[in-house]
Amino acid sequence: MTVKGYTESDILENLQAAGCTESEISAFNACKEDKQGGLNVLDKYRETLLSELHTCQQKIDDLDYLRYIIRKEN
Repeated sequence: MTVKGYTESDILENLQAAGCTESEISAFNACKEDKQGGLNVLDKYRETLLSELHTCQQKIDDLDYLRYIIRKEN
């Protein structure tokens, strides 16, 4: 897929920096002329990252609550 102002190498580097798997990169690259298909691949991966973020946030919240309870007892 072509993106104005970006080379294929730039796009690959961006996808790798974002943590995309080889499978996701291949799926994105398969959408050469289908920009909406490429966006769908990116959207799906973004949803995955957001889900992971929310899971991590919940774990942090759980730890913070435990820390609060422990400190409150002192």
